[in-house]
Amino acid sequence: MSKSAKILLASVLKPANETRMYEKFAKSLLKLGEVEIHIAGFTPSKPSPPEQGIFFHTLFSAHRLHFSRFYAQVKLFRTLLKVKPQLVILNTHEILLVSILYKWISGAQLIYDVRENYYRNIRYTPTFPPFIRTLIASGVRLNEILTRPFIDFYFLAERNYEAEFSFTKNKSCVIENKFKNPGLTPARTLNTTIDFSKQVRFLYSGTIAEVYGIFQTIELIKKLHQIHSTTTLTIIGFSPKKETFTKLLSEIQDCPYITLIGGNFPVSHADIVEEIEHSDIGILSYLPNKSTENCIPTKLYEYMSLYLPMVIPPNTLWSSITTPYNAAITYDFIHSSPEELLEKLKRHIFYTSSPEHTTWDSEETKLLKIVSKRLNN
Repeated sequence: MSKSAKILLASVLKPANETRMYEKFAKSLLKLGEVEIHIAGFTPSKPSPPEQGIFFHTLFSAHRLHFSRFYAQVKLFRTLLKVKPQLVILNTHEILLVSILYKWISGAQLIYDVRENYYRNIRYTPTFPPFIRTLIASGVRLNEILTRPFIDFYFLAERNYEAEFSFTKNKSCVIENKFKNPGLTPARTLNTTIDFSKQVRFLYSGTIAEVYGIFQTIELIKKLHQIHSTTTLTIIGFSPKKETFTKLLSEIQDCPYITLIGGNFPVSHADIVEEIEHSDIGILSYLPNKSTENCIPTKLYEYMSLYLPMVIPPNTLWSSITTPYNAAITYDFIHSSPEELLEKLKRHIFYTSSPEHTTWDSEETKLLKIVSKRLNN
């Protein structure tokens, strides 16, 4: 590896200090030694403290559909020319072309960190008007396919992406979004039970969106609160859609037992971890949707790492991870009744053994091995 190698990680809509880019990738990559890490992305709501060897650059700071988003690519190109990184790890499809242009000029290595199945996300979620979703989704996938010859390697954030994508074949590695353990000792222990004679704190954390079942969660908590007044809910996260946020405020306005942290602004990962530590049950209320059917939410690994009992929808993939440790109860958020869930929660003994393979350590090893090899090419 060349001395003082520079690595730049780039996104447009992700905050520059977003967990995967900063807490996981950037901090892990510092372990290579003699590297300078640059992260370009959205303006963070809470700036991270200065850290030797890590530098932040702002590409975008407006609403996700604001016209200035197009200018973010120009800002990225200028940043690339100024920083002159030997390796670029891009985190979204919309900066593929500008990253390839920089590769042509500089000879830098390009790694595409595929965070989502963008085709499915665009086509099967209501981000864009129905009549243009398929057109936009197809254009994104075509862009990913046509740029394959110029991408040196792919990181895949989900294990099932290896089967879903053709453009990453034979030059990819799965780097999952497992929990970056900051040295916390879980507040809970093995063989945890839920006592409804005391306050029971449910938690919904992460992106606030209809497809992730936020309104099913609220409806469930309202019914549980009627049965057991000790039931509370904390919602912590960010809602990318203003319409969802407005509806959320309306749904919880007369519910003092429901607390919202964030909503119309991003929340730091440290704040989310703190809420996990102080909660009793985590809710993963994803609705059936082709955009998420093969995804493993980061919070599933977070909850398991901190021994937080979970309520999850019927999902074979998720159950294969939680069942060996009795970490979760399965509940159909559309067809099952709150009374049925209560009976399960009262009887269930959570975490009869310690969860394994839920933390970032294994992913870090793979990341460092691949990046070191690329820098030495």
